[in-house]
Amino acid sequence: MNAGKALAEFNGDASIILARLQTESARQIAADLGISHVSLYAWLLRNCPEEWRSLSTAVQLAKLHDAQSSLDDNQVVMDSTTVSRVRESARIAMWNMSKTSGIYADKQEAAGMNVQVIINRDEPAEVRVVANDDTHLT
Repeated sequence: MNAGKALAEFNGDASIILARLQTESARQIAADLGISHVSLYAWLLRNCPEEWRSLSTAVQLAKLHDAQSSLDDNQVVMDSTTVSRVRESARIAMWNMSKTSGIYADKQEAAGMNVQVIINRDEPAEVRVVANDDTHLT
């Protein structure tokens, strides 16, 4: 309930919050406003879903770039635990991007028809195409 009061001063203008999210975490901003980070995310999704999605994608791309740079840096010797953490961070960033922006998403196969072949040994073969709406085409 306090989230509405703390965020009311912005009148739905998320530009200030979005600018802060480029340098601060949502938890820090929410703490400054006296609300939970969940309330902040809900407000962002309600007031600026596309801008929030773009910023979120940019943050995940930065995390992925940082992880790649860490792994590519031949100057730094990492133990296996650190390498695992960096790789997991990259996987999480890619997963987040696949869900929020479609980047790194699995390719969607064109689905639309099921093919059913019915073989009757007493008659010539019949091919029946069954569409998703159960209409039959012969």
